[in-house]
Amino acid sequence: MDKNQSTNKKNNRNSNIELLRCILLFLIVFYHLLLHGTNGTLVHFFEWQPLPLTAVESFSLIFCMFPVDCFVIISGYYKINIVENGRIRTAKLIKNYSPIFFYSVTIGAIYCIATGNIELKTISDLFPVLQSNCWFASCYLLLCVISPILNDIFDKYCKNRHFIILFVILGILNYCMTGSKFSELMGIGSNRFFMIVYCYFLGRFVCEYEKKILVIKRHCLLLFLVTFLIQCTLVSIQRHFYPSINEKFWCWLSLNSSPFTMFQAICIFLFFMKRKHFYNKFINILGAGSFAVYLITENTHLRKVIYTLVDGHSHKDSPFLIFYLLTAALLLFFVCQLIEFIR
Repeated sequence: MDKNQSTNKKNNRNSNIELLRCILLFLIVFYHLLLHGTNGTLVHFFEWQPLPLTAVESFSLIFCMFPVDCFVIISGYYKINIVENGRIRTAKLIKNYSPIFFYSVTIGAIYCIATGNIELKTISDLFPVLQSNCWFASCYLLLCVISPILNDIFDKYCKNRHFIILFVILGILNYCMTGSKFSELMGIGSNRFFMIVYCYFLGRFVCEYEKKILVIKRHCLLLFLVTFLIQCTLVSIQRHFYPSINEKFWCWLSLNSSPFTMFQAICIFLFFMKRKHFYNKFINILGAGSFAVYLITENTHLRKVIYTLVDGHSHKDSPFLIFYLLTAALLLFFVCQLIEFIR
């Protein structure tokens, strides 16, 4: 391959999607700061998160729900492929696992040295995917492992009407299970993993039927705003007239398994896909390092330190709370990117 061919192959990487990854991670960091850093879940992290107390918090949290779904839809669209010539590409799996292992073990070791406290929980950081810590990383790695099976299923049945009907039914069942006792299993959340797999198939469907969803593609940003306004309107009505159903209503309306959230994730993805493709080395570096931002900010030892330093709770009554947390999220994003670049 000559130099020009090599350059063209490299420039085929769409920086629109890398930019989208960066925006998604920034919104996830902001979401965590707003939810956990201001609502009192600093200590009891894995208990049911308190519901938003103000309209601004509600609208901000709703707006930040789609990034996780969108991340997986991107993977589905481009297809996770760990099999080559009938053999599993072990090196690719190791590459996906190495940052999870590195940050979990490194931060865990620093914690032990700093506190002199070595516990069984700290030792278990050597196997981070077996814990509920960084649930998305655990689920995504499992998704990579079973992706050959998922790809075979989709390739065989994606145009089968009964398969599509079954897919819709499973989505409804997953939506109904959201917030139920069945939603937690083996530490990572059974319906969370199902949601990840479901979004992966959504990405495959978007790729397969992209030419048949041109109406959504042409008006994707408008459709995103319309669904967002519908959610905000329903939340406002519920807050004023039906406060007794707050928890279930909020859960069914806005979490990752919600049809609103999944549809918004598709709309945002299509919005970036339809933009003119371009190549930018700096954006691609940030996009490649975006996963590390999640791994660092959601580390079991580090997140409490981060929430304490940001101290969103003390700014809770400030009219500039959202601006303050957005600034903190942006700073955290670039600091974590720098750490990943050094790694």
